[in-house]
Amino acid sequence: MQFNPGSGWQEAVTSVRDLDKWIEDLDYIAGWSLAHRGAMDSRMLRAWHLPAGTEVEEAVVICRGDPKRWLRLVSFKGIAQTQIRSSGQPWETGGLFSILLYSADTQAAFQRAQERWWSAHHDPVVMEFGGRELLNVVLRGPDGCNFG
Repeated sequence: MQFNPGSGWQEAVTSVRDLDKWIEDLDYIAGWSLAHRGAMDSRMLRAWHLPAGTEVEEAVVICRGDPKRWLRLVSFKGIAQTQIRSSGQPWETGGLFSILLYSADTQAAFQRAQERWWSAHHDPVVMEFGGRELLNVVLRGPDGCNFG
């Protein structure tokens, strides 16, 4: 993996409870592949001011069709946690709503998400964005994570 500074967003980070489930689901639903898995660098633990004894495992998944885009999944052990978006509603203010992903077949990804017990805020709809016509759906995954 090569970090590319100055080339737009490259990585989003989200906290999850079950790395194995997330890695499996993102591969099945959206075709994202595991690129890295292991203990998080201790410098990040210090930067986040985590208490001693906190264990953090991370996994980086990448889009096969666009490998310069990463999603870093972070799982905390040994520390009390609160789900930040336990009751989020579509298009509310006050925080990050969804991580935008591209799929070659949105309808198929929507169906695969439902097979994994994910839900959505709406069925896929056609919309115009940046001069392009897109088929869009906002998926609700575990841990309060949403993907558009």
